[in-house]
Amino acid sequence: MERWIEPLGLLSGPSAFQAVGEGRALPLAGGPAAFALVRLIEDGRSLGVVPPGAVPEDWAEGLHALTARPAPFAGLPAGRPLVDTFITEVSQDTWILFPWDIEPQFVQPIVRRQPR
Repeated sequence: MERWIEPLGLLSGPSAFQAVGEGRALPLAGGPAAFALVRLIEDGRSLGVVPPGAVPEDWAEGLHALTARPAPFAGLPAGRPLVDTFITEVSQDTWILFPWDIEPQFVQPIVRRQPR
């Protein structure tokens, strides 16, 4: 059985802060955004849209996954980008070889190959 909880009624800014404070919404991923409704989905069928406070007890684990703050990345310096980006313009007749597209390997010279 596959279960999903889809957050709906997304809020941000002061309205999200106020709705969470009044118990009308839950924070999304522990951040500044919040959601006021959820759609319960089981085996690809929608079981309905309900406020987070009305989610059945056996769905609590999925609801916790939506509200939990993601774990910080261990060992990465704060404020440092995860990916280095390099952008350059090339002409359309340029063939670009990326390191993951090629594998250096020995190729037998044509003159030494045996006919099949």
